[in-house]
Amino acid sequence: MNQRWNCVALLAGLMIVPASLGFAAEPKGRLLFFGVAYDEAPGPGRTIAHYDYAPDNFTRLFQAQSTGLFAEIKCGAVKGDFATKETIAAGLKALPAMARAEDLVVLYWGTHGGTDSSGWSAGLQHGGLMRGAEIKEALAKLPCPAIAIVSTCGSGGFLKQLPEGIDLPPNVAAFCACGRSGSTDNQLDVSLLEGLAGFADRNADGQVTLGEVTEYVPRRIRGLLRDSRSSEFLPVLGRANKVSANLPLSKVTGEHVSVAVDGVWRGATILERSAGKIKVRFLGYDSQTAGGAFSLADREVDEEHLDWPGDHPPIEVERGGSWQPAKVVAALGNKPGYRVHYVGRPASEEEEVPPRRIRFPFGN
Repeated sequence: MNQRWNCVALLAGLMIVPASLGFAAEPKGRLLFFGVAYDEAPGPGRTIAHYDYAPDNFTRLFQAQSTGLFAEIKCGAVKGDFATKETIAAGLKALPAMARAEDLVVLYWGTHGGTDSSGWSAGLQHGGLMRGAEIKEALAKLPCPAIAIVSTCGSGGFLKQLPEGIDLPPNVAAFCACGRSGSTDNQLDVSLLEGLAGFADRNADGQVTLGEVTEYVPRRIRGLLRDSRSSEFLPVLGRANKVSANLPLSKVTGEHVSVAVDGVWRGATILERSAGKIKVRFLGYDSQTAGGAFSLADREVDEEHLDWPGDHPPIEVERGGSWQPAKVVAALGNKPGYRVHYVGRPASEEEEVPPRRIRFPFGN
């Protein structure tokens, strides 16, 4: 049974991380991550491998921040040339054979997609088509909980609405990037990875649970969309009754910060520290491919552009018709509002602003 999974994993570059030593209560279950990435219709200057980076982002985060919560972390993906319907179907078929009741399966799907009268589907190589019903059928065979992350346009159709609820298998929770007729970029990836990195740890207990991420994602995506108001661009989430909201997914390491770059607050992971400078990698972006639609290279930033965990949450302030990243200097004791400092601007431009000109991009 394991040979079938290993065949798929060989193509994908399967990576295994053992549980950390010395964890107080030795975990029994494993985290099994399976990612799919493929660009069916690449634009000018792109290739079919345009989305290849996305599963790697989740693999890195789980390896760094889920070790110790699971007895083992196994990550595999099919990307670019390997992302055929046959290969993906073989991987999905292998999962129930290798999974155990105490495990957690996470499926990431990063391709083009859309919803029609038959529901959500994604186009693959050689005219291949993978329908949401096929994926849900495979996940329903698992003996353990599963989380499906569908980062495509029209992905809300993956969660078909029924009179009595949503047609998810009883062991599945799903994060879909937008509504049935909506479009999306990388907002779901960004918000999920930020949440798992620690931004979603609302009770500050050092762990991020499924319930906390479920609360964080829609709030953060509203911030990322900024001025968009259409509900079709907001995520569609669902969780069946056999999937606990208290399911722990990651541990907070303290190696994440908010960074103001290009006039926007973004979540980032710290790579290196040096005198007065921090090198960061932005969560949810392609850090390797220059010029890609979702590329944002690793870079050094100074303290002025950082907002550390534990500080007042980063804010945006309406100024001259646009929203600008700012930090809270102090609350106004005699009236609602704050004195704010605009990131990258001199202290002489600090001002007192009322609540109507302030918003919290991370949804805090």
